[in-house]
Amino acid sequence: MPLTQFLRPALALGALTRLELTALMALTVSDADMRVLASSYPLLQVLRLQFQVHTTDYANTVPTFSALLDFARRLSELRDLAVPFWLDGTALDTLMAHPDLASRALRRLNVLRGILEVAEDELAHVAECIDAAFPNLGPLCRRGKRYGLKWPQVNRTLMSLQNARREGVMSVC
Repeated sequence: MPLTQFLRPALALGALTRLELTALMALTVSDADMRVLASSYPLLQVLRLQFQVHTTDYANTVPTFSALLDFARRLSELRDLAVPFWLDGTALDTLMAHPDLASRALRRLNVLRGILEVAEDELAHVAECIDAAFPNLGPLCRRGKRYGLKWPQVNRTLMSLQNARREGVMSVC
């Protein structure tokens, strides 16, 4: 079931600042669903979605990382984001072409169910791009079951980049 169909009655609650949904059923969350959520909840500070994901067709049942970038950019108060997502080279290309997509507000990104479809030698570049997109982000969160074994390496590189920036050394995606 599409997320916006599931949430249809709640989409009129435009003053929501926090939306946490744990569904015991399979949902699909598209890039379009993320745009609907952004326009329906302009004051959102926290979005946490947990639901069953079709692991055989992951790319077509969760939003892309590009959609999360756009979502975070649209919501100036968003601080905490936990949504399964798909990240591949296309998202990195989008970010490099549009550095204005950066969101300075986001502090917490849960990558528990974020899938990285990039080669091992691109992981440092992934960290650089996440750092450019979310310059005030804390360590990547991974609670619960282990998904995406590449994330610890991305997190280490991300923390190194942020430490270097605090010390006055800048990095550009």
